[in-house]
Amino acid sequence: YNNELTGSIPPTLGNLTNLQVLSLSMNQLIGNIPAELGNLTNLQNLELSVNRLTGSIPTELKRLTKLQVLSLFSNQLTGDIPAELGNLTNLELLYLAFNQLTGNISALGSLTKLRDLNLYSNRLTGSIPAGLGNLANLQYLILRNNQFTGKIPPELGNLTNLRRLWLASNKLTGEIPVSLGNLTSLGLDINDPLDLRWNALYTSDNALRTFLNSKQIGGDWESTQTVEPTNLTVTVLSDTSVPVSYTHL
Repeated sequence: YNNELTGSIPPTLGNLTNLQVLSLSMNQLIGNIPAELGNLTNLQNLELSVNRLTGSIPTELKRLTKLQVLSLFSNQLTGDIPAELGNLTNLELLYLAFNQLTGNISALGSLTKLRDLNLYSNRLTGSIPAGLGNLANLQYLILRNNQFTGKIPPELGNLTNLRRLWLASNKLTGEIPVSLGNLTSLGLDINDPLDLRWNALYTSDNALRTFLNSKQIGGDWESTQTVEPTNLTVTVLSDTSVPVSYTHL
C-alpha cells in the first residue's frame, strides 16, 4: 500500500491461499486483475484502488465468500459489474468509484451486510434496483455521475440507517417518492448528506420538499432539475425566431 510499485499483479499471488488481507492500493500497477485471485478463499480484504488497472472485474472473485471489503476505485476498469459479485454475501464495503464500468447493478441487492456502496463516476445504466431497499445496514449510497434512468424506487425509503445518499448527475426522472422522508439519519455525522442535483426530478409534497432541502448540498436541489416541459408547441417560424410555448412544472 502507498509505495511506487509498478508492473502487473502477479497471478502467482493466487497460490497464497491462507492470505486474509491483500492491500496493493496507491501504487502504479497496470494490467488486468488476475483471475487467480479468486483462489484466495480466506481473503477478507482485497484493496487494489488508485492504480492503473485495466480490463474487467474477473467473475472468479465470486469465490471470495469471506470477503468483507472490496476496493477497486480509481482505476481504468471497464465492462459490467459481474452479477457474480452478488454471491459475496459477507461484503460490507464495496468501492468501485472512478472507473469506466457499464451495465446495471441489479445483482447488488443481495448484499444484505453492505454498509457502504460507492459507484461514483462510472458509466452505469438502467434503473436503480428496488432491491437496494433490502440493504438494511446501508449507511452510504453513492451513485453520482452515472447514467441511471427511471424513477427513484420508493424502497430506498426503507434504508433508515442511511447517512449519505448521492444520486446527482444521472438521468433520473419523475416524482420523488414520499418514502424518502423516512431517511432521518441523513447527515447525522457527516457533511453533504444528500445530493439530487442534475436530474429531472420533482415533488408536489411540500413537507418532503422542506425535508429534502434541509439535507441537500447547498440547500436547493429543485433549481438544477431539467424536468421536460409539457404542452410544447411551436408557432409560425420566421428567418430570425422560433416562438415556443410550454408549461413548466
